[in-house]
Amino acid sequence: LAWPQNNIGKGAPVAINRTEAWWVGPDSATEGDTVSVFGQNLTYPGTYSSGGKPPLVYLVSTSNDSKTYLPPVSESNPYRIEFSTGGINPGNYDVWVHNGAGGSFGWSGPLSLTVSANSPWNCQSSGNSAFSVKAFGAIGNGTADDTTAIATTISTAGIYASNAGHPYATIYFPPGIYMVSTGFQPPSNVCFMGAGTLNWQKQMGNTGSASILRLSRTTVTSGPLSLPQTSRAFIWANEGGGGSNNVEFTGMVLDANGNIPSVWSSPGVYDTLGAQVRFRSSKNVKFDNIVLNGAGPTIYGTGFESFDLLGGVNYYLTNSTIIGTGIANQCTRQVFVSGNQFLAADNSRMMTVNSSSLQIDISKNTQEDLQYFNSINPSEPIPYSYGSGSYTLAIAGQSFIGTGLGPYGLGRIGGSEGNVRQLYIGQNHNLNAGPCDPNNTSGTYPSSYPGCDPRTDSNSGEQVLFETDRVDYGGLATESTATTVSVSGLDEISCGNTPPTNCIGQDAVIVGGTGLGQIRHIIAQDGSRITMSEPWIVNPDATSVIYISNVTYQVAVYDNVEQGKADQASRYTALAGVETYSNVFSLVYDSNQVSNVRTGIVAMTLQTSRPNHNLIVPNYFNLFTNNTITSAIVGAFIADAFYGHSGDPQAVAFVGNTFRNNIFGSSESGSS
Repeated sequence: LAWPQNNIGKGAPVAINRTEAWWVGPDSATEGDTVSVFGQNLTYPGTYSSGGKPPLVYLVSTSNDSKTYLPPVSESNPYRIEFSTGGINPGNYDVWVHNGAGGSFGWSGPLSLTVSANSPWNCQSSGNSAFSVKAFGAIGNGTADDTTAIATTISTAGIYASNAGHPYATIYFPPGIYMVSTGFQPPSNVCFMGAGTLNWQKQMGNTGSASILRLSRTTVTSGPLSLPQTSRAFIWANEGGGGSNNVEFTGMVLDANGNIPSVWSSPGVYDTLGAQVRFRSSKNVKFDNIVLNGAGPTIYGTGFESFDLLGGVNYYLTNSTIIGTGIANQCTRQVFVSGNQFLAADNSRMMTVNSSSLQIDISKNTQEDLQYFNSINPSEPIPYSYGSGSYTLAIAGQSFIGTGLGPYGLGRIGGSEGNVRQLYIGQNHNLNAGPCDPNNTSGTYPSSYPGCDPRTDSNSGEQVLFETDRVDYGGLATESTATTVSVSGLDEISCGNTPPTNCIGQDAVIVGGTGLGQIRHIIAQDGSRITMSEPWIVNPDATSVIYISNVTYQVAVYDNVEQGKADQASRYTALAGVETYSNVFSLVYDSNQVSNVRTGIVAMTLQTSRPNHNLIVPNYFNLFTNNTITSAIVGAFIADAFYGHSGDPQAVAFVGNTFRNNIFGSSESGSS
């Protein structure tokens, strides 16, 4: 414990290196599932890592039985602990975590976990609840049109699963290639199960062992956004509400065959938005052990996203191969993207975009350029490899439409349309990632990138990008309590919500004066008075400048390999290992290996783009530690980017950002 002290006296104690548990995922599990706790300081150097005490997970039943469990930890790092719910009775539990140090001060929690007796998924290839598409007339020979037979199977299984006595149904696809001419919506409580994906890329007709569902209709090359859903997605859940719940796809290939329209006339301006999989307002949706193939003749972005998720909870994409483009993830909670192989093509943009979302796990995935993958695997190339691409690993920030971000990196994180909280990006491998050279539209890898769109935006390539550039309002505090603050003029402005004065769901940040650096989530509003999600440590007073914003908060980026393109030094791009492009708080960027980038670490504040152009967008309490940066022109770049404007003279742009124990090698400069 540490007590701050000045000439007036001592302040309240602060626990150093105390376990901080942020969230549990999944927070609704079945007996025997693997569950993770995410946070920071979950293991402590000098204890478990050097043979000392392991981290502890302690479950306390909140039901009448008051049972307790101490499940063994199966895997751990400072930001994630995994344990099994095997042997744990169904019920609701408080989850406590201890990193092995600090005695009774070391516990963090409680977080909530529900263990259920039954899984929301129940796939089985035989039995009364299994419906084979061949029993309904599907041929599966790669040429016959099986649309009607498969639609009939889906309808029959959906009716069966909607019966209270039959809570689940399985649609089974024996080995073969099933041609369909339109997309479809899976009903709730239905599993789509194939015989597997082995050697699918070699399979012709029905001679192989894989189950392939392939879209055969003609590519749509133009059209308005009002195109019917069946023309803009292969598999979709109702945009108008209701969604599809308790749905699983497993053991099969979903081949869009280059037929999903997504046409843009200029970078970021889309005439038609397509997606291979599009779910709205759904719950418990799982894609496991599948191949999702969307690469095809490039129409400047055919197949804009492989997955397009808007609203809903508990989405899983695991142990699969995704070819073409990445994932757009907005207004969701509990999304798990793990153990996948992403092969970038079709001028793909990013692996994940996360906007207005909560509790996202992006871990143990591999991403690489499809053209490069085929060049090093000539005996087993992936077909339909039209166009070059490579992903940003993860992006959090603005709405991804119209931002000008090009193809590339682990992902974008954040939201000018909403905040992103509790994000884990760990142990991913992002290889040969970055914008292709728009001047090279033909040739062989790696000297040029076949099919590179000449309109590619070179101001792209951040491996992990946080771009949350909106501040809705700034004003002085007029009064406060432990959990509230009144902000001058707040009752007269719009926070972008309905009604106009509703700022609930956004964040209040003290950017100047007393209480500087504190951030609290807004849970209620009455005129100019807002109520916080938790008490202030130091109450704001009349000197305190309060900003109302959407921020990215509680993020761990740990142990990733982030490799740009080898020619990065010869042309101007935005290739960087990580970029905190404002409104990022409590980020930890730890033990990442970054190479072939223009800049290793970029920490930048800027002036808000809307609606108040004189307000800065700050970065507070971010930690960059133990990273290795090689083959970079600049090691670290730290700047206030006000673009010639004065900004808000009362606000502080940077507070508490720390750069510690990073290694910079083969850089023209260590920092600037």
